[in-house]
Amino acid sequence: MIGLLGKAEEVRRSQGTLTMVQRGANYLAWRGSPVLWPLLNRGRTVGHRLRYDAPPRLYEPISVSPSAITRYTWGVSKTLGLGAVRGGDWESDSLPLSEKWECRGLEQRFVDGLDWEETEYVRYPRRKYFAEGEDIWGYGTEAEFIEHRCGYVDRLYESIRRDGYVRSENGTDAFPGMDIRRIGYHHNFDPLVCIGADGTIYHRDGYHRLMIAKALDIDAIPVLVLARHPAWQEVRECAYAGELAESDPDREHPDIAPLLD
Repeated sequence: MIGLLGKAEEVRRSQGTLTMVQRGANYLAWRGSPVLWPLLNRGRTVGHRLRYDAPPRLYEPISVSPSAITRYTWGVSKTLGLGAVRGGDWESDSLPLSEKWECRGLEQRFVDGLDWEETEYVRYPRRKYFAEGEDIWGYGTEAEFIEHRCGYVDRLYESIRRDGYVRSENGTDAFPGMDIRRIGYHHNFDPLVCIGADGTIYHRDGYHRLMIAKALDIDAIPVLVLARHPAWQEVRECAYAGELAESDPDREHPDIAPLLD
């Protein structure tokens, strides 16, 4: 607790009280997500049923080709449950997966065959955290990070390569005990995506499984939808009502095709 208060004071001094409060709220939502997620999902399910003819089914995954997911968005919170219909400009808060250091490092490991020490997955924490005497995800040294975190990712890769892709449910990811990421409730589930106004599928969380699936050239993986743009939800409503033309390419979208069966 003392350490957290010290970090909060450091943020207040360097970035202001408002940033400190925002980060504090995000932290509390993250720690409370095992309770918050189910409550929000339950309420959202009821609201969607009242509002939409094709209500999003929060815990029902859609099957998506890993190659179809090329961008990442940070504009939608991971701590506020599944299946939100959310407007705003969150699509602009995105970048190619190749520019996300974790994804670039995983590609270097499993596609290019580099040693962990040579990948951005280790080099970035080395520069930004360990060199400054700070920890990342519960790891205080590069040696710990490589042994426990990278070892875990290697085991995950081998498991998927050997046994095929298995849905991530009920805490089956088996994070290392020191890994603070295991606390995040959303890590118990399949990769999370957001769907933009034009149907673009943005990655949001679960990048280890996504990048491993890409490296292994897996045809499709199950993903859960964290949020849909209201314009895209309107397309779903039209599809459910039988109003999409036979030639409309949206009919083949993984979020639309199940509505037409």
